[in-house]
Amino acid sequence: MIAHVAEAGEDRGRVVVRLGAFSPASPAALAAAVHVAQAFQSEIEGLFIEDPEVFAAAAHPGVQELTAAGSLQPRFSNETISHDIGHFAVAAQREVADVAKAAGIAFTARVVRDTLAGGLTTACSERGPWNIIVFAEPVASVDRSEELSAVIANVWGTTGYVVAGRAAQWRKGPILVAVEDAGRLSGMVRAAHRLAAVWGDEVMLVVAGADDIALDWLEAEIRLTLGERSGVTILPRQSDALAPPQLRAAMSGLKPRLVLARHGGLILPAGMAAGALAEVKCPIFIVH
Repeated sequence: MIAHVAEAGEDRGRVVVRLGAFSPASPAALAAAVHVAQAFQSEIEGLFIEDPEVFAAAAHPGVQELTAAGSLQPRFSNETISHDIGHFAVAAQREVADVAKAAGIAFTARVVRDTLAGGLTTACSERGPWNIIVFAEPVASVDRSEELSAVIANVWGTTGYVVAGRAAQWRKGPILVAVEDAGRLSGMVRAAHRLAAVWGDEVMLVVAGADDIALDWLEAEIRLTLGERSGVTILPRQSDALAPPQLRAAMSGLKPRLVLARHGGLILPAGMAAGALAEVKCPIFIVH
């Protein structure tokens, strides 16, 4: 699938910033959301998803609140939980709204009570098929990595995701394309050019393969597909290219603004996104 986001007013998708994980948003992830919206002239929607399991757990007869002083209070009411979550939602939405406004990007906010996959699926199906989902909170644990894998496997109506770890930095630098599949090459390069054009960044290709034969074949396909296209630099093969951690470290050393990669590959293994993001140290744009 070609990485694409619908333009503002097209009503066929937008940049959806997922909120609701009750942890501070990653500044790099929010900056990447703005950058994607600028590159594709899109809108941003802040989608705060209330977890219905929180309300179900609070309604259990045996549940009590443990105060900061260590005393137990009567069980929560739905009104109390809704009030507290509502305050957090407003603060989270305001943070996204502020960065969108500063960049001159149209912003809308919405709150839904659903599972993560359900809330995202509904949002994307209403204005699909061209949506990019940005996880505002850092993907920095096994649980978050598995959550990301589940969303990618179950949500329809999106052409990609943007995720960042806690150590992610947003800075001026090249747009790196991690090429592991020749079939995705053209679409990823087109998306990289759109993203690079916002600030005049360079587009660089990093080739990642399972063995020397795969690397040779990918390099040949890249040169055949791209020809002498200007603005694309094919980085020399790393001597340790077959070791993903060392390859990610080499990519981080280039201080990229953003990395385009596929989920489930060498660069971003399924269920292990947190570790990979910690090594790359910048947001990753996951292209379907």
